[in-house]
Amino acid sequence: MRVRNALISFMVAATLSLPAMASPLVSYDATYKVLRKGKALGMGTRSLKQDGDTYILHNASDLSWLIFSDQREETATFTLGSDGQQVQASQYQYKRTGTGPDDKESESFEGNTVRSGGAGINVKGMVYDPLSYQQQLALDLAAGKKDVTYHIVKELKEKVYRFRVVGEERLSTPYGDLDTLRVERVRDNSSRETLFWLAPKLHYTLVRLWQSKDGVEQMELVLSDYKEAAAPTEAASPQ
Repeated sequence: MRVRNALISFMVAATLSLPAMASPLVSYDATYKVLRKGKALGMGTRSLKQDGDTYILHNASDLSWLIFSDQREETATFTLGSDGQQVQASQYQYKRTGTGPDDKESESFEGNTVRSGGAGINVKGMVYDPLSYQQQLALDLAAGKKDVTYHIVKELKEKVYRFRVVGEERLSTPYGDLDTLRVERVRDNSSRETLFWLAPKLHYTLVRLWQSKDGVEQMELVLSDYKEAAAPTEAASPQ
């Protein structure tokens, strides 16, 4: 019995002395300039925070052009699978105000059911909200994937988004020069084009986004500032 108790005490002490496992995601705050044909429209922000086992990804933008104004906020709450590589959506909130009708949406992900406004749909396999898939994209690019497909639920309708790495490019931004991966959203029979540039050095954070329709630029977003949260200090090992 004494040997058993001593062994248990040793195992507990060894476990307590281990350093805390680092989070696979890095918390950050990013700021963007939003442009159209080189002219400033406003600004955007993006942040990733951790609260225990939960991550909170938040986007916001404030745009104005002539008599048009548009303010948007969206927040995705998610966890990671045991391997630290799989985003598991939990909650999504979206709000838009400005010129024209206001809009808002709320979704909750509960197992194989996605609920919104008292209604719900059943889904199969892994699905994401309109924001959390972007974090999954960053993880997949970091893992070396070049062509990925995600099932997105928006307004209780499931859609399929496909993305493909189309090259590497060094970008000059207000934040500085960065090596990036250029990624396109693959659309069939569409006049819309969306390109993303993500920086490996910044944990595949979005650096630039460019959208066009019928060959005409609609919007460009460029990184202007980026700050990572300080790494937590490891607790001292018990003596």
